[in-house]
Amino acid sequence: MTAREALRLLHRVWVLSGCLLLLAMPVYVWWTYAARVPASALRSDDAVSVSADDPLGLRFSPRGAAKGVGLIWVAGCLVGAEAYAPLGHAVATRGYPVVIYALPWKCAPWAAHRARVDRELRRLLATSRPDRWVLGGHSKGAVFVSAIAATPPPALRGVVIAGSTHPRDVDLSHSPLAFTKVLATRDGIAPLETSESHRALLPPAVDWRRIEGGNHSQFGWYGTQLGDGTATVSREAQQRALLDAVLDRLRSVEPR
Repeated sequence: MTAREALRLLHRVWVLSGCLLLLAMPVYVWWTYAARVPASALRSDDAVSVSADDPLGLRFSPRGAAKGVGLIWVAGCLVGAEAYAPLGHAVATRGYPVVIYALPWKCAPWAAHRARVDRELRRLLATSRPDRWVLGGHSKGAVFVSAIAATPPPALRGVVIAGSTHPRDVDLSHSPLAFTKVLATRDGIAPLETSESHRALLPPAVDWRRIEGGNHSQFGWYGTQLGDGTATVSREAQQRALLDAVLDRLRSVEPR
């Protein structure tokens, strides 16, 4: 084989490898970020009504008397609202209305999408009932949560940030809102050290929660993201810790 023939073969291999990679990436993304939830989390039952009819989010409504505060949860990048359905269902079972909001185009990649997220979340906060809310988010969802917390509407009373290094771009240290930040010690996407390095951008009274052995992906119910750490606790255990943190924040801002 001549040098020219070898170069042609190498070029063909390179092109074929690129084509295979382009074909494989959508499959990888679909497989990794697809929701893996118990079917019961997406079904209505005696305690909770589940509705996917609202274009702004997946709703979980308590069937009994609802409490005076609810939760709006913003999904992470590439993750559907369904991946947080077990959290939404569990919170609604305790009497708190829940809306899970998924980012447009899965990740809100362009400025127009990001403006739309801000608009739609503010609309949810202004028009939904009850008239006070905790706004929470995982991963990139927490970026939008932090931005809204910087100029909070009247209905926003508390914030939960999970698996995120944010706030990084806004100073919330003087915010009147009640904050909870939930970190996982084996989170490879939002490393613990980076998250904690931004403490000064949060109020001194923030409720810090650390999940020993938890990782980034187990804040939802989907596959393991590339670059994430290996969890040493079960998804169920990490979800229980997240649920406890969310419920504590909701209780702290309930009307008295």
